[in-house]
Amino acid sequence: FVDESLPYKSLGEAFLNTKEACAYILFDESIRKAQMRRRPVDKAMWSPYDNGQEPGYCFRADTVKAVADKAGLNPIKVAEEVARYNAYVSKGRDPEFGRTSLSSGYGQLKKINVPPFYIMPAIAVVPGTYCGLKVDEQTRVLRSTDDPIEGLFAAGEIMGGFHGKNFVTGTGLGKALAFGRVAGKNASL
Repeated sequence: FVDESLPYKSLGEAFLNTKEACAYILFDESIRKAQMRRRPVDKAMWSPYDNGQEPGYCFRADTVKAVADKAGLNPIKVAEEVARYNAYVSKGRDPEFGRTSLSSGYGQLKKINVPPFYIMPAIAVVPGTYCGLKVDEQTRVLRSTDDPIEGLFAAGEIMGGFHGKNFVTGTGLGKALAFGRVAGKNASL
């Protein structure tokens, strides 16, 4: 129902426009294994399957239809969608949405065809603040009267920021590093 390579904000808006304000992430074993090698947080999230566990945040089955059924989805429609997507991967482009990459222009589309298959429900969340605490140039948190709160400093997303139409990946890290240094220095005085 949407190009999954769009920015987070656009995906969230698309989720909210569905009947249940929810979407489902479907992937296969090869994608799970590859993702576990990319980031420690993903290894922690997906490695329980390697220990025989079945985490409650995801469904797993040996076929696309079976995992769709476990997730409460229409097995025939999900299997048809996966077959259509896999055909697009063979062509290198999804003509329905114009998608040519995994995310924001990076990574090649990958077929979903190695069992077992996984489905994880996903909802829209706010990953950062678009306003935030008011601070001064020393990163001291200010009261509504613009007086600093003694000993309270802020850094990162809690300070808000400028995002424009969409959240730009990495902006939170930049604010955390730059203002964390300023806050830490001033807090140590």
